[in-house]
Amino acid sequence: MNQYDFLLVMVVISLFLFYICIQKNIERKIIIFIGSIIVFGVMVFRPLDFPDTNAYKNIFEKIEISKRYGFSLLGHKEFSTGVEYGYLLLNQFIKKFISDNFRVFFALVILVEILFYNKYIKKLYGSDPKKKFEMFLFTLPYFGYMYLGVVVRTGLAMTVGLNAFLIGKFEKKQFTLKILFLKISLYIVAVAFHRTALLFLLIECIYYFVPVFSKKIYIILWGVSGLFLFMQTKVLTEILFLLFDMLSKVSVTFGSYQHYFNNYLFITNNIRFRQVFFWIIGLLFFFVNDKSMQYYFKKNLNIYIIGIFLMSMLSFISGSSRVYDYFMLSVPVLLTEVNESRIIFHPKKLLLLFDFFYVVLSVFIILRL
Repeated sequence: MNQYDFLLVMVVISLFLFYICIQKNIERKIIIFIGSIIVFGVMVFRPLDFPDTNAYKNIFEKIEISKRYGFSLLGHKEFSTGVEYGYLLLNQFIKKFISDNFRVFFALVILVEILFYNKYIKKLYGSDPKKKFEMFLFTLPYFGYMYLGVVVRTGLAMTVGLNAFLIGKFEKKQFTLKILFLKISLYIVAVAFHRTALLFLLIECIYYFVPVFSKKIYIILWGVSGLFLFMQTKVLTEILFLLFDMLSKVSVTFGSYQHYFNNYLFITNNIRFRQVFFWIIGLLFFFVNDKSMQYYFKKNLNIYIIGIFLMSMLSFISGSSRVYDYFMLSVPVLLTEVNESRIIFHPKKLLLLFDFFYVVLSVFIILRL
């Protein structure tokens, strides 16, 4: 662990300790502000040998200001740079009108992602500062570090997509033309940054069409997904490959994604810590009293459960986290709801201990310990 990693671990753990000790809203805001500034600085000035950093720097420097690269709304990549057109145009805009320094580029993109994610949190918990702080805490160690700071291309797609996902969720009239137009427009922008944002369409279907169940059913589904994960069977993965191959032969769109599967490596006899972590964390969601499980909680639980099934089926594929992480975005929401709900054990301080381990282990995943 180098000094950069150590600093990030200390920031995250310190934020958690402050969370336990500080209860006044104004002090929470101060801690969020200070923590955000520190993490923001660490991300902007991270070493070039840090994963993906040099690659983003090279892409930024390679893009020509005056060249016309064209555009595509369908998530296609520009062949000479290897990135989607929306991300390419953002690079061009910053390079032409603001600065051609890649550190400035990092700062602006990370700031944009933070603003989008902050808007998402406000939409969820705008009237509850305690829940907003908890969402910040549960997002920072893994998703915040990984997608709002390092893998910024996907981070842009995720933060824009999350705002699109919430449109219509809390309105009485969920399918007005205005709502649909805004939702579709934001999803198009998200896909223009990274094509994996198309997964939000599947998440939307899960949210609206998968019914809610009793806690007993969720526990059974969670257990079955664990069996799939630890059995390490390649049968399901082979089925996915066969299905994808069939779709790619009848659809040009599916064919353009085939390299994602062809370039992945299979991992034999090895379950990654990240997968075990996201499966085990599901135990916390079942601490909530069954009668206290609200509708929105169960809808997010549906997304999580299907996400860990996907994680189990894709466990042999290197890089599959870029798929199931979209579903794991439900985890910070679920953890926030667990912390503010009636739970089945006492004292509730025990839950804070589980929260602490979630924060620390989330950082360890990123640091590849």
